Amino acid sequence: MATRRTLSKLLLAATVAAIAVPSAWAQEFKILLGTAASPPHPFYEAGRMWKEEVEKRSEGRVAVQYLHSRQLGEERPLFEGVLSGTVDAMVGSSISLTVFAGKPSFEALQLPFLISSYDNLAKVLSSDAAMALLADLDSAGLKGFSLFEGGQRHYLSTKGPVRTMAELAGLKTRVMNMPMHLAIWEAAGASPIGMNYGEIYTSLETGTIDGVEINVSSLESERFYEAAKHFTYTGHYFWTGMLIGNKAKFDSLPADIQQIMLDAGRDIIVPQVMATKESEAQVAKRLAEEEGVQFYEFEEMDKMRAVMEPLIEERVSSDPTIAAFVKAVREIEGQ
Repeated sequence: MATRRTLSKLLLAATVAAIAVPSAWAQEFKILLGTAASPPHPFYEAGRMWKEEVEKRSEGRVAVQYLHSRQLGEERPLFEGVLSGTVDAMVGSSISLTVFAGKPSFEALQLPFLISSYDNLAKVLSSDAAMALLADLDSAGLKGFSLFEGGQRHYLSTKGPVRTMAELAGLKTRVMNMPMHLAIWEAAGASPIGMNYGEIYTSLETGTIDGVEINVSSLESERFYEAAKHFTYTGHYFWTGMLIGNKAKFDSLPADIQQIMLDAGRDIIVPQVMATKESEAQVAKRLAEEEGVQFYEFEEMDKMRAVMEPLIEERVSSDPTIAAFVKAVREIEGQ
């Protein structure tokens, strides 16, 4: 009897050990992923989609710890963490790479009025031209996994409707502190102010700024509608996001895990962009009905496009990578 009990215990221990081995193997590789974005912002969703795909495709061998809502700071400290290796990967604004990584070619993704629709954006971001932008990050010690969308940008004002160039003129407008953004809004006649994303809400409340170029999803996720109620559709550019990682960390991983991470990044592009398109329409409807946000159409789009066109041509003539990207976009746009 004692022998049978001993044998049973040994069999149970062996069973537990057999179960435990795959579990330990499942946690073989850990990735720390950060973003300043908060749910339900599309950037947050892109990180979530990538995390789930990597963990699923690796059959649990990779565990992605996803820290969002500025738990690791704003975009600059996040980027510095990725570059130094204290953070493995991040989700953020692709335009940041023009300054943080010294890659001016990423301005191509936010040239004004270049891409007309979410459908075309999905094609652009999954094109060879876009993949070439990501591949160029290797030389900066980074690994580019994905591009996606945070929402087409429009104009939010505390002052009332902004439907003409005259109504836009002189408005203190928050922009990301990037040379191209400052140039775009100076050309439009506004008074652009470079400012951290986390400062927008208070600045709208206190009158430090009169408005902000922003997307509908941020209007909701950051509750900007509490401080400003006048939202004008301008669609001046899309707010493309990127998912990048530390190249040394990436290179240290087995080849099959590397491929899983790259494939997951590519495969979330189209579904993420189209989900953002659908979400933007739903959010705008809710904000109008429940939060009293008033939505307007900009009435002088031709004038706005005209003052911004020289910015596109200037960058096309100065950067061959941007020129190739613009050519590819115009082919997709049928121009």
